[in-house]
Amino acid sequence: MRGENKIISGTAMAVLLGFGSIISAILIPNIDLGSRIILFLIGSIFTGLGIYFSRG
Repeated sequence: MRGENKIISGTAMAVLLGFGSIISAILIPNIDLGSRIILFLIGSIFTGLGIYFSRG
């Protein structure tokens, strides 16, 4: 059971980090367009992979 909790919490953390990156790319006013795009893409990758590898 201990290994399953690590997998679930790891995927949940990936989704939270990805979602936070997407929100910060949209809401932070003083960053340039290139940084917004990179931050949004990284957030999308983390969120997508976290959802893909979750078991629930």
